[in-house]
Amino acid sequence: MDRRTLIAVLAGELLAVTAEIGAQPATRQYRIGYLDAGANPPIVPLTVFADALRDLGWIEGKTFVLEPRFANNRPDRLPELAAELVQLNVDVIVTNGTLAPLAAKRATSSIPIVMVAAGDPAGSGLVSNLARPGGNITGTSLNSPDLAGKRLQLLKEMIPGIVTVAVIWNEANPYPAVVFAQTEAAGRTLGMRILSLPVHDASSVSIALDSALQARVGGLITVEDPLTSSQRVQIVDFATRHRLPAMYGLRE
Repeated sequence: MDRRTLIAVLAGELLAVTAEIGAQPATRQYRIGYLDAGANPPIVPLTVFADALRDLGWIEGKTFVLEPRFANNRPDRLPELAAELVQLNVDVIVTNGTLAPLAAKRATSSIPIVMVAAGDPAGSGLVSNLARPGGNITGTSLNSPDLAGKRLQLLKEMIPGIVTVAVIWNEANPYPAVVFAQTEAAGRTLGMRILSLPVHDASSVSIALDSALQARVGGLITVEDPLTSSQRVQIVDFATRHRLPAMYGLRE
């Protein structure tokens, strides 16, 4: 499933949540909060989300208004932004990634939270378990740390002589940390050296790429996350310019 399809699914889940709490599109104008740790605009524009809601009978500006909040890759701002949405008394908070729903959960236990592409929701403390989330959170998860080993294996199959692979991952996000640990474990099994390149903001991505170049790595893996996704042009251009085999967690 690509992220545009995921957004459409999310819109359907949001409709189900609002219907469950008694919301009917024609009765009044509802307020939908949107919280994202990444940059604005996101990979998938919010117009895709609005269009998906329109297909379900919800019209922006008529039956709902959207209150977007972006931390612009500064996770420390998420609590403040989540508090703003709570103070606005939004009817539901839509979140992207893992850090945003964590901030929303800390800000409210009563406003419904719909998450999209949250990494390891149970392990990160978002829900008690996937089968029965409990609380005020529902949505879709991006729970595939086991793919880390497969990506490394594919790199080795393409380049049998590869020895060192650099991994760029956001150290502020619990999900990339799990993926990196899985990559390290797979590296030991495959007899490969894994170079850890933790990042925390846009400037640190440039430093990480320079480190990969200096270490003369044979390949590059980027763990999917709002921060690394926002720097995708820089990362892809770097890999292309230096003819560095690379794998990414997202098609974009």
